[in-house]
Amino acid sequence: PAAERMEALAAGEGEGYGRAQRAGFWEIAGAWRLADGDPAAARAALDRGVALNIGAPRLRALRGRAAAELGDAPAAIADLNLALAAAPRDLDSLLLRARLRRGLGEAGGALADAGAALALDPGSAAAWTEQGAAEAALGRRAAARESFLRAVALDRDGAAGAAARAALQRMEAGGG
Repeated sequence: PAAERMEALAAGEGEGYGRAQRAGFWEIAGAWRLADGDPAAARAALDRGVALNIGAPRLRALRGRAAAELGDAPAAIADLNLALAAAPRDLDSLLLRARLRRGLGEAGGALADAGAALALDPGSAAAWTEQGAAEAALGRRAAARESFLRAVALDRDGAAGAAARAALQRMEAGGG
């Protein structure tokens, strides 16, 4: 309902809205579609927004997230690269790109992104978890363990802490 109303506003070319405003409407619609759990509809809306404002970092970051949720890591990374070139302090985009790079076997790139995220926010348990995962992928077990322990200390009861604890358990069981 709300996303559909925003899409109708965005599509209304004769209503006095400029390209940038309409791109912003598509951005909002795409964000709502993502929040509603519909990454395909989000990506379609965000594609239309990018067509109107190709350099908008938030549009690119959201479209990258939609592509990631659809399992299209290369497209997601391409959009995240463009978003981060314009907005290098976007912690969420750095962490998503790190996770995607690691999933593609690019552990060095994942480690660089996690390190950049930690430089922005050393108190981010999610960044420490991603740092640990990249270190583990590179075979650096001691460094990975230290990063996971930091994540747990920062987020004992949250999602990042739980992910770090699970990674530690896998490492202790010999699973990497």
